Amino acid sequence: MEELYKYLSPFIAAFLASYGTYLFTIRGKKYDILLRERITAFKTVQQRIVSLKRYCLAMIAEYEGNEFAPHFEGLSDEDKMSALEHRAKLSHIVEDNLIFLSHSSRKSLNELDGQLSLLCNLELLLAGNPDETIKSSAKSAYDATFSIIESCIDELYSELKLPK
Repeated sequence: MEELYKYLSPFIAAFLASYGTYLFTIRGKKYDILLRERITAFKTVQQRIVSLKRYCLAMIAEYEGNEFAPHFEGLSDEDKMSALEHRAKLSHIVEDNLIFLSHSSRKSLNELDGQLSLLCNLELLLAGNPDETIKSSAKSAYDATFSIIESCIDELYSELKLPK
């Protein structure tokens, strides 16, 4: 029995080593594929959020009267949409990439969606009644949206666990 063990033990050790290597290689490839897909999804979400950020900055500059900041007229067609259009596009992108987002990222993006809903209502109200009191609160609404956008970007970046 001992002699049989002497002859079989190198084969058993080689088999176990090969099987372990196989398992770790598969796990590594799965992680690489998941990370690549996750980066693509985050990049798509981030591009839409940055477009919204440009829009908010332009609207803040418009209400502040800041002539050095980018204005609405200078935005690209992709950025020059209403809050409702930005909200709809962001919603579709988030739904398409939901599987790659963590609970905290989804929570952050839901908070942004809620703020965009308020912004949509404000823009609708401004279109129907351009009252000065409403215009004064519009800047603070865009500021609040901008700060939520910044926290969403930070959350998405931290979720990737990339070195800073």
